[in-house]
Amino acid sequence: MNTKKKNRLVSTTGILLLLMLLILPVTADSAVIQGTGGSESPSSGEWTIPESSTLPLQKVSIYDPADFTITASGPDLSPEDLFESANATLNNYTALFGRTVAPIALSDSSLPASSRDLRKALSKSALSASTMSEGYVGISPVTMADDEKLAAYGFRVLPTGQTMMYTYIVSADANDTTYAAAREGLNKWMNTVNEKTNVASTSIVSNAAGISSIAEPGWIINLDAERDYGVFGRFVIRSDWYWDSVEQNDYQDQFYTTTNIKMTPGIGYKNNRFTLTIDPGYSDLSGNAPHLPSASSAEETPTGTISGQSVSCSLSSSSVGLSWTTDIPDTSLVFTWPGGQISKWDGTFNRGGNMAGQTFTFKAGVRSVSSQQESRNGNVYTLSKNTVDAYNAFSDGVYSSIYGPTTNRYIPQELYMRWSNDKYKALNPIV
Repeated sequence: MNTKKKNRLVSTTGILLLLMLLILPVTADSAVIQGTGGSESPSSGEWTIPESSTLPLQKVSIYDPADFTITASGPDLSPEDLFESANATLNNYTALFGRTVAPIALSDSSLPASSRDLRKALSKSALSASTMSEGYVGISPVTMADDEKLAAYGFRVLPTGQTMMYTYIVSADANDTTYAAAREGLNKWMNTVNEKTNVASTSIVSNAAGISSIAEPGWIINLDAERDYGVFGRFVIRSDWYWDSVEQNDYQDQFYTTTNIKMTPGIGYKNNRFTLTIDPGYSDLSGNAPHLPSASSAEETPTGTISGQSVSCSLSSSSVGLSWTTDIPDTSLVFTWPGGQISKWDGTFNRGGNMAGQTFTFKAGVRSVSSQQESRNGNVYTLSKNTVDAYNAFSDGVYSSIYGPTTNRYIPQELYMRWSNDKYKALNPIV
């Protein structure tokens, strides 16, 4: 942690509220939906059925992506307020839909035409069933130093209960050009989120029809964070957290955490170094989101001391897993266990090599385990804290005399989560 500046965390009150099912105002549109067929698909109004149908009316809260999305940009954003708004949005979602939205509750805007047509053919029971009724749901805080600012923020709950989040953090003295870049980054993120929403919605209908499974059923959350270091360069950090939803172990839950680093040097600068740590044993500083019960690291990748090549990486339990290929810095990548459950990767570049002068990406991951019974008790836990140390990440050339950044070096990401086994319940269930 930066010894000169304390990281600004979300408020203790915000964490206490985190992921608890509160009595919150329902913000989603409601519609009276008639039956399971007819010439019209659900929209902001009603789903019309033939006059001959005798199916009862069913009042359904409609999932519209806009109702479960938060976006904001500018110099005056409050990380604490945005976190609590995102938390309320997630709680609102689970109160309305449980873990996963039923096909009947998906709005037209979240489905392609082919899926809307397929939905018309679903049986009554398939139409209103929650296709994935249990799993972990999660949210991440925004953490930054006192002299940093949040320039852009995005959050969405997908119809499968998974969440996506975006942050763009800048120095307190950032100029208009930097804030414009933050807005552009947010817009690009929204394009990605809309694609993910479409895939998730389509998979819900296809799963209900028995055609395919839910998209990425074990995926909990994706967090994209951009950090602008001015003339030195820029980092884009992406962390994904997963739960192994297939594993049949009755005593342990298995999790996968991956972090992808993309670093781009500024004009006249070179990539110099980076450090990444992933810690499944981390507990939130407030004490309200401790690490998972009996949490321990079970597998890490890549490992050893290597340099200048691409390597294949994988994490797996007995049933499922993840795999990817990552580049390795041309001088060295050193993996160590500094203590506790922490996994650490130190990368160093040859400032005269090709990797130093261009955008470089690196991805690492950890498989961790926890006590299943205690982890699923509904309490809020921290799955891991993933931190990039950008100290002197960039230099001004082969014979460097200028390095940076030297302050605000840490880019932390962490996940708060809880077990959810809430099922979708129509207000007037079809009988």
